Amino acid sequence: MTRYLLLVAPAFLLAILGLNLPNSLDELRMPQFWSLPVELLLALLLVILAGARLGRQLARVLGLILALMILVRIGDRLLWLWFGRELVIATDIELVLPLLEVSSGGWRFLPLAAVVALLASCALLLAWPLVKGLQAMAGLPRPLALAPALAASLWLMGGPISAAGFTQVKNQVARLADARTAQMRFQAALATDDWRRALPAELFPQLRDVDVLVVFVESYGRSSFDQPEVATAVGPSLDRFAAAAHDAGKILVSGYLRSPTVGGQSWLAHATVASGIRTTGQGGWRVYLQSADADLAHLFGRAGHATFMVQPAIVRPFPEADRLGFDRLLFAEELDYRGPRPGYVTMPDQFTLHRVEQLLDDQVGGPSYGQVALIGSHAPFTPPVPRPVPWAGMADGHVFAGQIEPGMDPAPLWADTNALLDAYKDTIARTLDVLAGWVMLPSARPRLVLLLGDHEPAARVLGRSPGYDVPLHVLATSPDLAAPFRRLGFVDGARPDPSVEPVGMESLRKIMLDGFAHQRHPKLASTDGTAQLE
Repeated sequence: MTRYLLLVAPAFLLAILGLNLPNSLDELRMPQFWSLPVELLLALLLVILAGARLGRQLARVLGLILALMILVRIGDRLLWLWFGRELVIATDIELVLPLLEVSSGGWRFLPLAAVVALLASCALLLAWPLVKGLQAMAGLPRPLALAPALAASLWLMGGPISAAGFTQVKNQVARLADARTAQMRFQAALATDDWRRALPAELFPQLRDVDVLVVFVESYGRSSFDQPEVATAVGPSLDRFAAAAHDAGKILVSGYLRSPTVGGQSWLAHATVASGIRTTGQGGWRVYLQSADADLAHLFGRAGHATFMVQPAIVRPFPEADRLGFDRLLFAEELDYRGPRPGYVTMPDQFTLHRVEQLLDDQVGGPSYGQVALIGSHAPFTPPVPRPVPWAGMADGHVFAGQIEPGMDPAPLWADTNALLDAYKDTIARTLDVLAGWVMLPSARPRLVLLLGDHEPAARVLGRSPGYDVPLHVLATSPDLAAPFRRLGFVDGARPDPSVEPVGMESLRKIMLDGFAHQRHPKLASTDGTAQLE
């Protein structure tokens, strides 16, 4: 009897703890957390009905299935805790290889094998007590199957029986279905987009001689303004940024946008801005890459602008980028940075902006449109962002030798939530100081810069579930270039008005097209720009 209990009790406890894994520690006190999982009851029913011999074999299969359900539940809760979003196995699986390659300096297959081995080991460790517990029940007389059957029936009647495992499976199937319908929604959004058929003369006529830059600042969200412990640290740098814009004779207005992502996957924000379609998942991203023919780069190119993309975080082949409408693609290798690498980040943001200025200076025949990603404020927020160096001596980046301060290793930093928040605050403050120096640089042509956060940092960084709002700073060399944004409620300076409702990031394309047309064409102005791509 003792041996029987030693086998069965761990199986019951593991199933309850794993399948009912709470969203927070507070839920441990809730009765439903300690409910019997219907998945375990049905497994017991099946192995008892199968008899001793077949039941033992069936227990191996059912135990592994329960273990996989628990693993998915753990993964889903960890992703929510760290990044504030749910797991979508069908599309998130493709993120594993690039993440491992970046984090391991290019040696992706060895860490991939380690991850696969770790997951397999976890599955087996979880499955072992479940299998042993189920096998112990397999020899019971078949009439005793009535007990788990009656208990499971309580679930159908709304009784105190949980079904978190089945809910997890149902959610994954639903999320996969959403991803597969993304292409239809994308095509429908394209069909109603009249700007795709606009003549070149109708595209951005007020920006004919204006350099336009869309610059994404990594992990820069509304928390820098309304979360007190972050705002206090970032505030002085925001003031310096605003003062630099004023001293340079530039117009600075600010407001909020609503990002499609939080905690990561910056490319979803990039696709949303470019396409005018809210792109919230990997399925949508893939469809965007296949169907992009009227995003901002294509439209500016048709209007006569030279177009370029600067993405210093891209270190592996990205052939799909050829479809995005850019004349030039500059990734980490093409940017030719020869200085010391600051941790995960391939190069300092100041060097990236230096290369952007070179691109603009080299374009003597007309204006440019550029999409730029600044990654100095990317997780893990260590080592610290280098202090600004003289712009004139930037050259190939050797000037940063000796400028990279030591920082905590990522693992202990992310284990210490107080140190992590401090590192994040310092990262954003230093990034804004770099931008303040960039704003002071002269420009040969009129310029419009849309400087925006891509998303909030992960929930673990802020100590709370982050929102989706991010700041947009509009820097312009004349008041007319800022006028379309003032009409949306954007205000002077670097601090947005918190009472103004943020617009979706997908609206930015339409704001640009409508706002810088000679006059608003009734048919073109009717496009609402609110389509969503999962």
